[in-house]
Amino acid sequence: LPASSGFLRPPDGSAPRPPLRSPAFSWFPSSSCGSVLLGVLPPLRAVTREVSLFSLIAFSFLLRYQMLYQAGVFDSAIPSSHCFIGFLVVFQCIVATFLLLGVAYLFLPSLGLAVICLIILFEGLLGGAAYVNAFHNIAEDSKPEHKEFSMAVACVSDTLGISLSGAVAIPVHNYFCGLPTP
Repeated sequence: LPASSGFLRPPDGSAPRPPLRSPAFSWFPSSSCGSVLLGVLPPLRAVTREVSLFSLIAFSFLLRYQMLYQAGVFDSAIPSSHCFIGFLVVFQCIVATFLLLGVAYLFLPSLGLAVICLIILFEGLLGGAAYVNAFHNIAEDSKPEHKEFSMAVACVSDTLGISLSGAVAIPVHNYFCGLPTP
């Protein structure tokens, strides 16, 4: 192949390889984004070759569950002046307790896929409503000189809460996975 073709011939004489920046990736807005993704894609391809069909199906369901949750968050992203945040927090705790009990006693699969999807959508609605209304209340109720600080504290608190819940989720997950199956 001529050198102008963009393909590199390996020293062992095997088939030429395409260049790292092939035309298929030319739609990236910047070269740094493309190079980062090109560095990530080969390991992902190697991992997916060894993934079983069951885990691919489970991953597919996780993507659908995430889409349902985000649809609920998006749908509830309209602030309401008459929404009491404490009510939303109590409902979130009730849903979390229900789901923990469902995992501990394995009754969630018997509810059916439609009910599980409704629970996930409801969870997204609650989370989105609590998030949007918390910031709406800060914007409406804070004094102008305290508003920026209040928003910053709320953002940091939100990030810390998500990080802590992720950290707590790991040992809780390991505990439930270690329980004997009936």
